[in-house]
Amino acid sequence: MKRILGLLVALILFLLLGGCGSGDTAPPRILSVFPPDGYHGFKHGEAISFEFSEPVDLDSFMQAYHSTSDGLEPEQISLRLADGGRKITLYPSHDLDYSPDASYRYYGFEISTELRDRAGNHLAEPLRVTFTTMRRVTAELVGEAALDGTVLAGQQAVADQNVLLAGDSVNDAPLRGFVSFAAPAAADGFLAGTLQLTVATVTGLPVHGLGDLNLEWLDYGGALDPSDFNLPALSASPILDGGSGWQADNPVRYDVSDWVRAAWQGGRSHLQFRLRFASDSDQDGSSDAVWFYSADAPQAAYRPLLELTYYGP
Repeated sequence: MKRILGLLVALILFLLLGGCGSGDTAPPRILSVFPPDGYHGFKHGEAISFEFSEPVDLDSFMQAYHSTSDGLEPEQISLRLADGGRKITLYPSHDLDYSPDASYRYYGFEISTELRDRAGNHLAEPLRVTFTTMRRVTAELVGEAALDGTVLAGQQAVADQNVLLAGDSVNDAPLRGFVSFAAPAAADGFLAGTLQLTVATVTGLPVHGLGDLNLEWLDYGGALDPSDFNLPALSASPILDGGSGWQADNPVRYDVSDWVRAAWQGGRSHLQFRLRFASDSDQDGSSDAVWFYSADAPQAAYRPLLELTYYGP
């Protein structure tokens, strides 16, 4: 009888102490990581994040984490836990440097098998991630055909022609030309810009009768309409062109770097410009205008271009 009682006591103790344990023998798994291995375009202000299959031990995470990249070394990071320890966010001590040219600048880190869950199970395989930050790239943006064109004296907007005009018409009605470019969505800072327009033809003597051509920066949004004729410019100082190089099929170039940088700071989704003369009309009964090819031009080489230098992936 005593032997039976002893066996019962032993069984009860086993159930209480051993049988009621976690029983967790599965290794933790990394469900997701940002940035993933091979990622291009890590930005300033972003953080590295992990999601695990179960809560992990924070001390073991710090033991498992390794990096020799500046800003990501173990003593240069801070951590935040979420979701009961299933998610860890890693913050670099400072913004990771971008590449000063078109080459890639690489960063990396590793999570070794020293990582454990709270039951003591180790990560089955190490995680190694190499990624790059933004780099300095230059691209030629083509004008937006639906958004460039000519506005006639605040009365009519024409956005489907092969050309856009600045000057006055045969009836001495003022004409103003507009060009638009979509800002690159993946950019993280505009650095420089050069606008290129190609002359189709010149009628009359616009510079003699109307003064200098004024190139202005503005933001007329997602549609060209008559009210854009008098839309206030975003810069008080236009770029002046006295007509040099206005021959048919000849490109003219304007440095708009200050404006594209300001557009980035303002979070603008379009880079847009207006062409108008100092005087709207000389009332001489004939057309005095410069005709530029628009984004509807059949020859791709004649369409408006914006050579934009920016930080991109």
